[in-house]
Amino acid sequence: MGRYANRTIRLEFPDLSEDDDLIYVVIRNPKTVPASALMPDDVPDGPDGKPETAAAITASYGVMAGLIVDWHVYDGSIDDDDAPPLELPADVDKIRNLPLEITHRIATMVGEVVTPPQ
Repeated sequence: MGRYANRTIRLEFPDLSEDDDLIYVVIRNPKTVPASALMPDDVPDGPDGKPETAAAITASYGVMAGLIVDWHVYDGSIDDDDAPPLELPADVDKIRNLPLEITHRIATMVGEVVTPPQ
């Protein structure tokens, strides 16, 4: 019986972590999922003919949420030293409140698969 190797990837964020509280996100490996899992929902065009920025960001957050299988993260919009961890499942609203370092790293991994470096 066969299967793909490295089905998940654990992304660790030591720069965002306290000494005893490692921040991490585990995602489905973008290289092993079907293309449909990496394609955002339709994004309407604005008056300039380009995709609306807010809608495009929301759509990309939906793709990210669909890849996340585990995490230990906090809501970055809460300015409290004792904020509770975000629970699974991931969704667009939770992704929206993650620190940019986390969303950027996930987006970069997806982007490398969707648009490989030249």
